[in-house]
Amino acid sequence: MVFLTLVTSGLRIGEILSLDVEDINFKTNMIDASKVHKSDTKSSWISFVTHQVSDLIQIYVESLHSNKLFPVSYKTVQENFQKVSKEIRIKIKPHLLRTIFTEKCTRAGIEEKYIDAFCGRISQNIIRKHYTDYSPEAMRRHYDRVESFLRLPLEYGNFSGVKPHHNR
Repeated sequence: MVFLTLVTSGLRIGEILSLDVEDINFKTNMIDASKVHKSDTKSSWISFVTHQVSDLIQIYVESLHSNKLFPVSYKTVQENFQKVSKEIRIKIKPHLLRTIFTEKCTRAGIEEKYIDAFCGRISQNIIRKHYTDYSPEAMRRHYDRVESFLRLPLEYGNFSGVKPHHNR
């Protein structure tokens, strides 16, 4: 689930590992990472996951015994990335999945300032800050443009035989 969330949200690994279950709205597929950190160079805000990944996260959450969305350590995630890299013989890291997300957004024709917003790189430029609509509704409209580019060839049958919650 961590891999899928990374590649479909643009969030950083630390942001994803800091999320609580309540930080994802399954009706809108919105992730609220605004509590994670704020600094001059990084900020967290909101992003989304695809309907497909949202369905899978809902199934996953049903088996959780924690408030944390992903109750694993950064070290465990790193070890999983190393294991997968070895299996597929291609070195992948969390940042690569974030890069794939931004490339898909670019291919979908999303403006750079919105891609930056999804990735927590909101410009501090006062004009952009006051004249760009970064509302959740506006961000969702932009995310809708990339969703088809992020669709993955997954079968829901691999997740305890539970059917998806949405018909999309």
